[in-house]
Amino acid sequence: MNSSSDEPVEKIYPHIAATWNSRDGIPMVDYSSQDPDGRPGKHAATIDISDFLRFTGEVCPFDVDIMLEIKDKEQSALLALAALEGDRRLTQRGG
Repeated sequence: MNSSSDEPVEKIYPHIAATWNSRDGIPMVDYSSQDPDGRPGKHAATIDISDFLRFTGEVCPFDVDIMLEIKDKEQSALLALAALEGDRRLTQRGG
């Protein structure tokens, strides 16, 4: 998913999900924060938590795995988990 797209996630997601089948598991999407000083599309060194929370809010209705495309992966993953503390999607699977 391209967060810079003008298309809302609810319009884009069905096209993404259509490329997956039950053997694949749930769809995986990449998330990256834009490097504020870089060219468009360049990944930031660390996660932009406010943008990440916006993104996770947009994908809330859908069951997806999110892969972080951030330079300091482990540190940003820990920040993302802390920001999503209490979010039931981290511990509860749809059935």
